[in-house]
Amino acid sequence: MKSAKQNYMKKLLLSVLSIGSFYAVYGQCTPTDCNADLISQGITYGGTCDSTLMDGVVGQPYNDFESFVITDECFNAQLIDPGQPNLDIAITNVDNLSFEDMPAGISAASNASSYSPPSNGYITGCVSYTGTPTEVGIFGDTIRFLADIELCGIFPVPQNDNNATYRLWMKIKPDPSFTIASSYCSTDAAVTLTPNVTTGGVFTINGAPATSFDPAVLGAGTYEVKYVVSKMEGAALFPASDSLSVTVSVVDNGGTVYFDGDNDGFGDPNNTTTVTGCTIPANYVANADDCDDSNNAINPNATDIPDNGIDEDCDGSDATLGLAINKFEVFTLYPNPANESIRILGYNLQNKVTEVFIYDLNGNIVKTIDPSEINNEISISGLNPGIYVVRIVHTAGTATARFAKQ
Repeated sequence: MKSAKQNYMKKLLLSVLSIGSFYAVYGQCTPTDCNADLISQGITYGGTCDSTLMDGVVGQPYNDFESFVITDECFNAQLIDPGQPNLDIAITNVDNLSFEDMPAGISAASNASSYSPPSNGYITGCVSYTGTPTEVGIFGDTIRFLADIELCGIFPVPQNDNNATYRLWMKIKPDPSFTIASSYCSTDAAVTLTPNVTTGGVFTINGAPATSFDPAVLGAGTYEVKYVVSKMEGAALFPASDSLSVTVSVVDNGGTVYFDGDNDGFGDPNNTTTVTGCTIPANYVANADDCDDSNNAINPNATDIPDNGIDEDCDGSDATLGLAINKFEVFTLYPNPANESIRILGYNLQNKVTEVFIYDLNGNIVKTIDPSEINNEISISGLNPGIYVVRIVHTAGTATARFAKQ
């Protein structure tokens, strides 16, 4: 479980270490001591400070580390050996660490060759992950090691060099970038849609699959060109996905363009000008689709928050929850009110949620949450005190709930 405090310490240390040549010279890291946090969760035998490494992007340099704590307290051996569910052990030494199932281009190294917790105490350690990944997916990076243990009981029995494993999750996202101009003349030639880095995805224009952008066929207007790619390569256990959207305008020679006062890519139908040639002047677009040109959170691409009295997506009405909410378990926000973090709890939500957003009461998205964080602790420390709306898009419907940030 990852706390906001652990995340902050981890990112701070990573930033400091990345400034110099620490990783390049030693291939190691400086442990974060999270023993107090583990104990506060009722975990007295140690463990990793969290179980998920930071996300990376294929082809881009990657630096992260994972800290851990080893104590001499007894615990269930199944945590490091799935075949031993009914055995209580205490670790006396860990060594011979090796690393498997990582994306190509990433290497790992521990900050010491062995770890032995003192009697009635604990020792900290860490593993650094560095390199430039060349494979995409969600990887279960496996740490293999030999553990010297004692069987817990009245007469402790030592057993040395036991094979053990621990898994950390690392997501390497694809690079969905592609190159296209922001505007074209209706007489320009068609442009083939080609990804810059990660192939195998799908291009769409205003939601329809496409392989090229042809201004003459599309005609004057504004178009959303989107590339969505999902892949798993090498030792990845699950695919990782990402997308990129670019707004592109097509203008007729001497056509009409519309003022875009809130800079959201959609124009005010009541504020127009006529262009000479096909060049769009600054702050103008080729569509008249905005229903509120003073608010960039209101446009045809916005997400309409149900039952808040605002038509965010300009379809002429405010969305309602309707019957869709009854198709899946309603989620619970805890705590509410909240200070530093919230949890989104729902038994039937895991792996079925596609989007999670936090909105303020003006309809502005103030935080986007990775669906994988469902049931985990989510930091809201950056939000100002007030009332907010959490909106979940699920495979079976949509639901919202309000919470108070103190």
